[in-house]
Amino acid sequence: MVNLRTSPRASGKRKAPPNVTQPGPSKRPRRASAAHPVVETSPEPSSTSSSRAPSPLPDQPSSSNVRGKRGPSKTAQRRQEAARRAVEKKGHAARWNTWCEEHRWEKARDPGGYQQKVGSKEVHRADAMVYFRLKPHEIDTLPYAAFENKYNHNSFGRSYNLGNLHTLVSRKFAMLHGLDEELDPRTQEVELLRRGKELFDADTNEREERMRAKGKERKKLVTFVIYIPRQPGFNEPGRLTKPRPFGSWATPVYEDGVCIGQWLNFQFDPEADDFEDFYGGFERFHPTDAEWYWD
Repeated sequence: MVNLRTSPRASGKRKAPPNVTQPGPSKRPRRASAAHPVVETSPEPSSTSSSRAPSPLPDQPSSSNVRGKRGPSKTAQRRQEAARRAVEKKGHAARWNTWCEEHRWEKARDPGGYQQKVGSKEVHRADAMVYFRLKPHEIDTLPYAAFENKYNHNSFGRSYNLGNLHTLVSRKFAMLHGLDEELDPRTQEVELLRRGKELFDADTNEREERMRAKGKERKKLVTFVIYIPRQPGFNEPGRLTKPRPFGSWATPVYEDGVCIGQWLNFQFDPEADDFEDFYGGFERFHPTDAEWYWD
């Protein structure tokens, strides 16, 4: 007999037939019953299983923990060292700038003034700053001699002693490398400047090698020698000069312990046949009260 309550209506939609599939294992875990308990078993390890290492046991340290105990990595160490050097470099530069501010030279504050020595080598300000790589506040620590600037009549030129420039740049490199912390500038200044000069020379050589590799050449330093202009026949104001041969020199002449003049000595024997006529025309004795002077 057909159950009319469960049968589909003739005029209505028919229900879709159930999905008929082959019987297979269910994905849902089966509930264990008292009669048939389910026992889970782990697969036995095989040679075809994954080669992944098992997780460490709670009492075994992991690789991250081992790395932390060994210390920071090499990259972190390099970063820390670079940061330390940067801070150290700023400290050296600050001390050098402070030294320049404290040793700034001003002509009005120097009662004796700056006098150029005869025979010394001088360098103009622009050439000195380029060659020695000096900044304005650094070169302003040196005394200078002013001269007329033919290129700019509204400003004067400045000339600096070459020896003072070498001393300044040696001190600069020594302090920028922190040598003033190892050597006392007051008691070990000579050693401080010597090592600073070595650092400056090494840096200069490296720069010149890089320029030569690019096919360039560094500009040479232009120097000037200080001399006293002489008028013909005069060496000092109001004194007539007399010539003397090359290679001759004067020695003082004493009488009763008092210097009465100077005697001119020749490089060769004046009585020799080859030099008798040549040396005979020179005045050999110069009295102290003479009105002339050897040129």
